[in-house]
Amino acid sequence: MQYHKEVKCSFLHRKVNCLFTHITRR
Repeated sequence: MQYHKEVKCSFLHRKVNCLFTHITRR
């Protein structure tokens, strides 16, 4: 599932969103 998350993050192309999601998911 981690891979999928990274792909989605890349797709969104939003570092802020990616970081925020990573922190929230953590």
